[in-house]
Amino acid sequence: MTAARLPGWMGGWKVAPALPALPPSMAVAALLSLPLAVTAGPPMTTGDAFTAGKSYTGAVDPGAAAKTGGGSVTFGGKTYGIGDVMDMNAAQGATGALDKPPEAALGGGGTLDPTSALGASEAGSHVTTTFGTRPVFTIDPATDPMMTKSQTIENDPEAVAGAITGTYSGCSSITSSTPPVYEEKICHESVTMAPQACQKILNVAVKVDWVPSCASGTVIATSAAGQSCDKHDGADDWHGYHASAVCDYSSAGRQKIVHRRDPIDEGQLGASGCGAGLAPNLSLMTAPAFWVPEAPTAIPQPLYSYIDFIGFGSSTRHVYYAGGCTGDSCSYTIMDQGQFDYTYPACPSGTTAAESLYIMTASSGGGAPTYAPLPPPGGCFAAQPTSGFGCAAGDISAYTKSGSGFFATYTPVGCQRLQITNAPTGYTVTGDANTLNFARARLVKKVTETDAWDNQCAGLEAQAK
Repeated sequence: MTAARLPGWMGGWKVAPALPALPPSMAVAALLSLPLAVTAGPPMTTGDAFTAGKSYTGAVDPGAAAKTGGGSVTFGGKTYGIGDVMDMNAAQGATGALDKPPEAALGGGGTLDPTSALGASEAGSHVTTTFGTRPVFTIDPATDPMMTKSQTIENDPEAVAGAITGTYSGCSSITSSTPPVYEEKICHESVTMAPQACQKILNVAVKVDWVPSCASGTVIATSAAGQSCDKHDGADDWHGYHASAVCDYSSAGRQKIVHRRDPIDEGQLGASGCGAGLAPNLSLMTAPAFWVPEAPTAIPQPLYSYIDFIGFGSSTRHVYYAGGCTGDSCSYTIMDQGQFDYTYPACPSGTTAAESLYIMTASSGGGAPTYAPLPPPGGCFAAQPTSGFGCAAGDISAYTKSGSGFFATYTPVGCQRLQITNAPTGYTVTGDANTLNFARARLVKKVTETDAWDNQCAGLEAQAK
């Protein structure tokens, strides 16, 4: 078989009339399997292409020649006229098979059954068997879960997405550590040189408080002189001279001194009887108290007086103090008038020092008289003539003393007149006196100083580093 491209028809092919008559399927197969000889020619017009197409259709269609030009066509060993076309179609039968077509031999049987031909190959079998059995699915947009759930997410994606996390219980957190990244940055600043002024100010705060040097009302010193216990049928007595100093800074320039020369009975100030021998606790003795000047004095000064009962009579006697405070240290001596002697300067020859003379005081009850040193100021006395009427005005009837205590005797020396006024320069303790040494009770100034620097140069100093 040869094929040639007809001049003047684009894309058309024409089969030579010398081809033997074949069944349509064989003819097409033979046509496609043969090499084609193609010759180029000038372009075809539209009319030439239409005419060539009609000729090609007649060659391919077995009945085309009969339809267009009458006559007959031979097909399958038979010759058909134009009126026999229907007979040819009827000859196919109910099964669509032609009577003994030549190509039937290719299928291995007497007839070419399309159904059998399809089943003979794997592809044909798959097409014929699966077409009717393939499941048919109906997707309803109103009820299908894929449709309804996607619509829910579309309506409120945030609510649905927020609930997804709890649905997957197998999820776990993974901590990923990123190693630190070190980087170095350098900043350059250009500073204009210019003088800068600043101040550093020291703020000093001084607070002054006055605080007591001791606890007010407490005993800060004690003294007991000539102490003894006198046993009685009832309460025993503790005799002697008792003194204490009490902390009290309420009277400027004076200190509070307590002195007792009367007996302290058993049970007072924690004292027991003579058997147990527990003396009074003088740290509890705060009365009777006397204010004593802090200014020092070397000459005993009267502190208080008391009534002394002797025999069937009584007399007024005095208690003296000497000493005072120097700075914050205080020292006092407390004495009964019979427990010290004044010290005077030496008197000229022919005179008697006043501290050597005593005067007598008669007892109002008829008892033994008492003798006492001349009261200050002292001086030097000279003897005067004695008249029958006693000493002259201004003179004193004096006595001298010898011995001490109960063995003391007093000898009259007649009338004496003061010749030289001579103040005493001191005193000498001759009996049981009390001595108190203590730190002066006072208010102490406490100064608290607080310093704080207001450094207004800190910023400039930091820039200079």
